[in-house]
Amino acid sequence: TCDSDGEIGFNPERPLYLHDVNLDEEDYFLGFFLVGAYQDTLGMKHNLFSSPSEVNVIFENDTMKLENFLESQSIMDIFEDLDYNPNEILNLLCEKIDNTKLQEILKAFIYDNSYLKTLAAKG
Repeated sequence: TCDSDGEIGFNPERPLYLHDVNLDEEDYFLGFFLVGAYQDTLGMKHNLFSSPSEVNVIFENDTMKLENFLESQSIMDIFEDLDYNPNEILNLLCEKIDNTKLQEILKAFIYDNSYLKTLAAKG
């Protein structure tokens, strides 16, 4: 469901027609992610958010593979797409910050994409 962790239960009176599957023998899951109008709007570049990172999840022989990973653009890339000079913006911001450590943190964020990550993801 949009904007929540919802679930759409199976109703035999009003089925959603999909692939042939015997639900008595195997589970069948469908995932719909980031499909609400809210998510669509956030992914528009004029909001300085890019589209989220994408990956194809392939299930084969009881294993899962991740293929065709496409990482989201960085904030600097988005600035450039909008015809701003990203280095000029970064330099102006760093001039306003009197702390070298904070400047490095700013650079790490602005050269990364705009989506949530965990520290474990950085390795």
